[in-house]
Amino acid sequence: MLVEEWICHICGAKRKDEFISVHSKDISKELNLEPGTAQQNVRYCNDKIECRTKALTHNFFKGKKK
Repeated sequence: MLVEEWICHICGAKRKDEFISVHSKDISKELNLEPGTAQQNVRYCNDKIECRTKALTHNFFKGKKK
């Protein structure tokens, strides 16, 4: 099954595939793990500057116990 629409993790908008990009970041150190063992992928609207900017610092685990 081919996914044609995605939901932006930043603004929550449902967008067509060509308007969504993914920012990947190694978050191993933040979780007290060996480097390269945990990665976070944040979907964002690639045509909205606010989404692109916020995707760089977005953290799904912020505020959660380690």
